[in-house]
Amino acid sequence: VDWFMPRPPDANLESEVRTDLALATSWARGAAPGPEARCHPNDRRKVAAMIEALGAGDSLRLRRLLAEDRIEAKRRADDEPPTPSFLSLLTEGELMERVAGVYRYRLLPSHEAAELGFGHGQLVLEVDRGWKDPHFPALTRPSPQEVWDALIEESRVTPVLAISDRLPNPLDRRLRGSEVVRWIGVHEDQPFMYVRGNEADVPPHGYVRMHLAGDNTLMERKRAFTAFAGTHPALASLLAAPPPLNPFTDNPQRRDELEDAVLATRGVFAVQGPPGTGKTHLATQVVRRFLAGVPTGRVLVCAKEHFALDHILAKITAALQKDGVPLRAWRSVSLAKRRRGRGETDTTWQSPSVVRDLSARDWTPETRGWSQWEARASDEHDQRLASLGQQAANLFFATTMDSSMVEALGTASFDLVIVEEAGKCYPSELLHALCLGRTALMIGDQRQLPPYQERRTREGVEAWSKALGQALREPAYRQALADRFGPLFAGLESMAKARGPLNDTEKAWLRPFEFLFDRLHTRHRLEEQFRMEAPLSRVVGSVFYGRPFDHRKGELVAAGLLPARPLGDVLPPEVDVPLIWLDTPHMTEDPDATEDAQKRGVRDNRYEAELIVRYLRRLRPGPPIDMVILTPYNAQKRLLLDSVELRTVCETLTNIPFEQVVRTTDEYQGREAELTVLSLVRNNSLGARTWGFMTEPERLNVMFSRTRFRQVVVGSSAHIRRHAKECEWLNRVWEAYLVEARDPRCARVIPASELTHG
Repeated sequence: VDWFMPRPPDANLESEVRTDLALATSWARGAAPGPEARCHPNDRRKVAAMIEALGAGDSLRLRRLLAEDRIEAKRRADDEPPTPSFLSLLTEGELMERVAGVYRYRLLPSHEAAELGFGHGQLVLEVDRGWKDPHFPALTRPSPQEVWDALIEESRVTPVLAISDRLPNPLDRRLRGSEVVRWIGVHEDQPFMYVRGNEADVPPHGYVRMHLAGDNTLMERKRAFTAFAGTHPALASLLAAPPPLNPFTDNPQRRDELEDAVLATRGVFAVQGPPGTGKTHLATQVVRRFLAGVPTGRVLVCAKEHFALDHILAKITAALQKDGVPLRAWRSVSLAKRRRGRGETDTTWQSPSVVRDLSARDWTPETRGWSQWEARASDEHDQRLASLGQQAANLFFATTMDSSMVEALGTASFDLVIVEEAGKCYPSELLHALCLGRTALMIGDQRQLPPYQERRTREGVEAWSKALGQALREPAYRQALADRFGPLFAGLESMAKARGPLNDTEKAWLRPFEFLFDRLHTRHRLEEQFRMEAPLSRVVGSVFYGRPFDHRKGELVAAGLLPARPLGDVLPPEVDVPLIWLDTPHMTEDPDATEDAQKRGVRDNRYEAELIVRYLRRLRPGPPIDMVILTPYNAQKRLLLDSVELRTVCETLTNIPFEQVVRTTDEYQGREAELTVLSLVRNNSLGARTWGFMTEPERLNVMFSRTRFRQVVVGSSAHIRRHAKECEWLNRVWEAYLVEARDPRCARVIPASELTHG
């Protein structure tokens, strides 16, 4: 493959091979089972034969022995599946949303549906609101309306439902006799689901659940990744006996020593990267340093989401090309994703481009016979070039849940693995990647959003733990679980019998990045701020990280690497400061300022929406600006998107599509904008429930740290002060704003009435 990857220098190749063999032999001898170890005699003989082949440098014999061992291991696994690790229970906790998504229903007869005003031929399922799953009664079950809204907002396609007359196993991808119908709608507030299907095939009473092929594939991958990581030698000691808590105080090395410290690590190195502190720059520098020294090394770069992965891919490849470092990259993307995302991302390193590039190259003289055969074959590109390009890439980019990661389990290894967004990952989304490299660099931030719906997952873990404990005491209950969940229950039961219930340390693995960062000595926290203006940098650093950042954005501006005024003259002088708080009155002072004014039980605030329009109308249209409007609540997002006035004013200020201007906080982690407008929404008289989930420090951190240049907050400071105990972290932000507002060049608090009448 020398025509697209450089060969190692011939003079050093033989000595490098001898060194690698010596290291492998030494490791194998140390890891071999001793005389006291309990293992099969045949296993002991096979290990001895492998060590002998290693010592003799007999690669052909070693390959044969390893191939035989893989076949034997598969046969044993088929005959007697191994007991899963405790990580499997954590992963099943993730998947319990599928159990919570099972509903008991009654099919409305045609005459009842007609009396309620439903059209002819429309099937209506009346959901039993009070029904609880007999095996997991404590599970929180979302309403069909909540599920429908989330589905339509995310995918804009109507999903498939599976219907059965018996209680289903939603943790099995097979339908097992269930009928399939199309879900086409829900009643606004009544428990009715509208479906399209053959009425003759829908039982009058039964159970209904979603059946999505993509979710099934994801479930199987998570289980495969968890099983791989749970038994991998690279994690064995960390899983069995993790180091004690080692609270972070200061970095063990200086920033200018960080890249060296990472590359010197054999194992896992954890880096906490607060917003704007140069996480992508660090990853790029580590890859540059590594490949400059070892051009033939292999690097795997992962992220949980495509957006972050494409961003880091662009930065790394551009830097290497600028350095003149030989590179062959591969961006793993499914065919379906390529079709959906056409025109959205750079396709330079995706399969079609790589195949075209390789197919256009000339054959070397040494391959004359092969080239003659190729000339007589089809003119179409040989699809084997895709696998050749993938295997030869020294830079491999994939999301943590990509199908290529499944293919890599047990078959591929890398010299360096980098995982971005590690703080958002569950064990099933992170640990398998760490097992694939000699050096693994995790970059994340436990002070930003945790893994998706972590509370729900913890509830699922507790539900399974309680069920397993009850199964040990009650034979009839155990049999019911075994009948419903089959091999899944058998595996979890064997784990529970072998090791007992999960302890708090094991449950803490639900946040694997935080778990490892708090224990490893190979770690670092980035504390230099390159994104935010100084006042916001001080607010975010002092409130969420315990001390202000070392602000260095000014150096980049002075060097001409960043514009001094990215918004130009759009902002009038009275609002042209880094931090603005548009202070709305408390709802007891002005009832119009209350949230949920129409009493529909949703989190929206029309007063704030109108105030945002008034603020934006103050701005001077000019060249399109980079802006975003953020809110914690989907209901407020929908209210803002429905505003014709807001759409109109936004279209005069930016060329960003309006649907991408208005976003929720959770959607926007990892992104940033020059101007951000934050709508806090809450303004009520609900007592202890006055604030809710939005004041979790991780969510607030994300919301307030998306701004590069100017930030505008719309919310009621009186409501914050009245309920400071319920919104402790938001109150800290408000107090930090007041500190900055002592200098009107840094921050200003503007009463809403002043904006209205000014």
